[in-house]
Amino acid sequence: TLQKDILSLQAMYGDLGYAFANPIPRTRVIEKERKIEITYEIDKGQKVYIGEINVTGNSKTRDKVVRRELKIREGELYNETRKRESIANVKRLGFFDTVSFNTSTPEDNPSQLDIDIVVKERNTGTIQVGAGYSTYSGFVFNGQVKQTNLLGRGQNLGVSLNLSDKESLFNLNFTEPYFMDTEWSVGVDAYQSNTDKIVYNQIKRGGAVRVGHPLAPYLNGYIRYKLDDTELELNPDEGDPAVYPVSTANGTTSSLTFTLTYDKRNDRFAPTEGAFANASFEYAGLGGDKKYNKGGLNLRYYKDLFWNVVWRNNITFGVLNANDPGAPYPDNEPPFNERFLLGGANTLRGYQFFTIGKRVRSQIAFDKARSDGYTVAESEVKAMRPFGGKQQFYYNLEFQFPLIDEAGIMGVMFYDIGDAQDVIDFDNLRSNYGFGFRWFSPIGPLRFEWGFPIGRQEELDESPMNFQFAIGTPF
Repeated sequence: TLQKDILSLQAMYGDLGYAFANPIPRTRVIEKERKIEITYEIDKGQKVYIGEINVTGNSKTRDKVVRRELKIREGELYNETRKRESIANVKRLGFFDTVSFNTSTPEDNPSQLDIDIVVKERNTGTIQVGAGYSTYSGFVFNGQVKQTNLLGRGQNLGVSLNLSDKESLFNLNFTEPYFMDTEWSVGVDAYQSNTDKIVYNQIKRGGAVRVGHPLAPYLNGYIRYKLDDTELELNPDEGDPAVYPVSTANGTTSSLTFTLTYDKRNDRFAPTEGAFANASFEYAGLGGDKKYNKGGLNLRYYKDLFWNVVWRNNITFGVLNANDPGAPYPDNEPPFNERFLLGGANTLRGYQFFTIGKRVRSQIAFDKARSDGYTVAESEVKAMRPFGGKQQFYYNLEFQFPLIDEAGIMGVMFYDIGDAQDVIDFDNLRSNYGFGFRWFSPIGPLRFEWGFPIGRQEELDESPMNFQFAIGTPF
């Protein structure tokens, strides 16, 4: 507590230009009363102005990528708070393993303070790979190549690919965080997918453009326009038109998404302290065929508890509705292919991908199960297919701790809980627990995790243990 007080006093005098202020606590012990009196003697020194600011150690990252994060400028009166904010901003980029601000005073000008920003660059290119198996999708492979500091310009380029027996998905995205050296960010997305969901086959092609701007410290606002086209066809052997109204899912989507993002994490790549919040609202109905509203809220909190044990938290809530709930069926329902389903490496790790959520009875699936020789009761279970809910909620809790610190190998214990239904019943959420380890390798954090479902439903072919492998942190 005493050290925090000293830092606060240094910041107070530093904000007035006294860069070398030295609060000295003088103590006097009163033994009979078991008290200590403290008197702070303040050696202010003289006011100083910021001289040269140099960036060193950045062999790839351009100087301006670092400089545009600074709250201090050459020639200004020294300000301790803005210097600390500058250090935090540069660290938050996630481009560097270490960041230090070294100060020096020229012998011939004691009122000038030069600052050397010394950085040690990290590998900002990551490869994320995941694999799994589900009853509905068969073998699942997903991969992503991402560069968050393209050509040292601070630009973000990502390419992702998902392949399985039932799906192929390609996504390309690019973001310029300081368009034309302004505070505006601009981004574009392009994607194409071909999905076989047993009951239907879906082809989707489209793209989006994004713009953003800071609204307050650590708070940014974004607007995204999306235009895509969906071609969906039911499988005559599995797709029940009474369950899956194709008319609500086919056609073009023209939508605007408004997003607010608050980010005060100490590192965007591997945070150990800080908070992140994201709220979004998508309105689909600016022309096009599909009409729906989708909202989402994501909250994350990180805390270094002790001995580098990091408490990590992630809460996600989503809601989906039709634009015109008073219209006749099926126009009063949102597109069924926009509904939420959970399960997999980034939501509920004790379950296979996209198997947790609302299920519906398919008469076609029931008749097929009966023809395969199942009993009526067994056929009723087989007829219940993952459909998805209008709402989703899930919470991830993790304790991450060092195992072999020098090698970057960390252990993790986790607990996940959530569901996806039309109305979330918080008394009947699905949950799991598990453990694993992570290696912070040059290509990103390698994740090896074993999840164990709580209240496993054997009739739905849920496994007693699910192994998840991925590269990249879950949140």
